[in-house]
Amino acid sequence: QTVYEWEQNLEEVNIWIRPPAGVTANHLDIEIQHTHLRIGIKGNPPFLSQNTGGEVVVDESMWSIQDGEINVNLQKMRKAEMWITA
Repeated sequence: QTVYEWEQNLEEVNIWIRPPAGVTANHLDIEIQHTHLRIGIKGNPPFLSQNTGGEVVVDESMWSIQDGEINVNLQKMRKAEMWITA
C-alpha cells in the first residue's frame, strides 16, 4: 500500500497522502520541523514520522486537506538542492 507520493522542484517538495475515509483537518496532527515531518491522527501514533530529505523553511511550509487528500508543501532551505527522499 502506498503511504504517500511526492514530487519536487528546485524550490519545494510536495507530498500527497490519502488518509482514512472521513478524516478531516480537525482530526489531523501534523508537525513540520526543520528536518523532520510527523503526520498522524490526534490521539494515535503518527502514521508518518521521518526525517526530511533536506532542510525545510518551517515558516514558509504548510499543509492542507482537500477532496480527501492531504497535501504537505515543504519549502527547501537550500534552493536547487535535489532530495533523494521527501
